[in-house]
Amino acid sequence: QFYPKTVTIKAGETVRWLNSLDYLNKTAKVSVYAHHNSLFRSDKLGYGEYFEFTFEEPGEYTFGAIPYTAIFRKGIVIVE
Repeated sequence: QFYPKTVTIKAGETVRWLNSLDYLNKTAKVSVYAHHNSLFRSDKLGYGEYFEFTFEEPGEYTFGAIPYTAIFRKGIVIVE
């Protein structure tokens, strides 16, 4: 699950996604992706690992996690 699900930033700012999921002491690995013209897809992130992306262009960017088995694994970055 992403928290917050929606974030608003200014063009040129960076967003960091941190994998803080440690399910039953097993490291869950996820990849972060953005739908907006296949903007990015991270490598698999283990517990405590993170991925950063700098958004240069204004717009709304939908992102999610792989595996994406549930709707709560989605969010939006709004770039002003």
